Amino acid sequence: MKPYSLGELSRSESTFGVEVRFLDDRLVDTLDAWLSWGGVMRLGAGTDDDAVLVAVEGQVIAQESWEELAERDGDTTWEVRLVTPTTFSSKGQHVPGLNPATIATSLQQR
Repeated sequence: MKPYSLGELSRSESTFGVEVRFLDDRLVDTLDAWLSWGGVMRLGAGTDDDAVLVAVEGQVIAQESWEELAERDGDTTWEVRLVTPTTFSSKGQHVPGLNPATIATSLQQR
């Protein structure tokens, strides 16, 4: 399972914006390092026709720990859907037979 999700895309005449949601707070440091390095990402097949994206800004707009989420009084029901093809690995090894309940339980325990 990827430890992030992409949110809504916004755009203006010359820029695009995307919200990145992390399940692991350590990824914020990875994003900061990428931005300080220049935030350059090539999209394409590795040819001269590739698009080059350059991130110009990143900011944390909200942050909550798993403990803070657990303290909420609201609805605690999760809906997890696996969209095929979905694969999972642990320490470089494929893990077959995972179901949404197993994944949700693992995330809740972190």
